Amino acid sequence: EQYNYMSEQQGVVPDNFRCSIMDNLLANGLLLSRAKLDSIPVTDEEVETQLTARFDQILNLMNGDPEQIQAYYGQTIPQMKEKMRNDLRNQMLVERMRESIISRIAVTPAEVRSFFEQVPTD
Repeated sequence: EQYNYMSEQQGVVPDNFRCSIMDNLLANGLLLSRAKLDSIPVTDEEVETQLTARFDQILNLMNGDPEQIQAYYGQTIPQMKEKMRNDLRNQMLVERMRESIISRIAVTPAEVRSFFEQVPTD
């Protein structure tokens, strides 16, 4: 789906794009599994709030006409919400797990300086 979407949007897709998609899918799958093991919380209310916000954006793009959405996607808004709900919950879990991991990382200015000194000037 991601490859098709990118092809549709940009026409020309880099040769290694399929590998990048696979890398992202695997990394997200690992983060999702870890988030579930660590019992990272995502409430139903949070999911519904995000889902409503996304559909409000889509509705704005379609001039506020729900019939345009149905014609474009071939589904009613409730059908689309039901289909997207689990994916959105998983995205939120992955993002929270990623934030949890990143929040534990501390990089000092000396480490940054050392890293950039090792990068070749070319």
